[in-house]
Amino acid sequence: VDVYASTKRTTSTSGDGDYRISKTTDSHSNVSYTGSNPFDYGEDTTVHVYTDNNYIVNYVKFSMGGDSATVEPFDTSFKLDGETYYVDWDTNADFEVYFDTLTDDLSINAKSERGTERTTPALL
Repeated sequence: VDVYASTKRTTSTSGDGDYRISKTTDSHSNVSYTGSNPFDYGEDTTVHVYTDNNYIVNYVKFSMGGDSATVEPFDTSFKLDGETYYVDWDTNADFEVYFDTLTDDLSINAKSERGTERTTPALL
């Protein structure tokens, strides 16, 4: 099951609406975000990735500014375009990432698979 979402730079010259988030989802995965398209340079958004019942996240690849990072269930953070982002897992089928500053196009490629939903393991 693949999910794709990305931002696309608009032709605005005023600084308004520098980036757009677009998404393509399959029948078992979902991507949502806070805010509204288009996004201005430096705006923030929270990306929420979740799957349908009986599916879990296999991996999610985030790309921005020519850099990319792959996140697997229960990874706690990743570096992208010089910034560290933190992953807030509810279960292995549901997580959010807060992007405090959009500085470039953002692409999201999420892959899910059939599996048993599990909560975040306790930190030792």
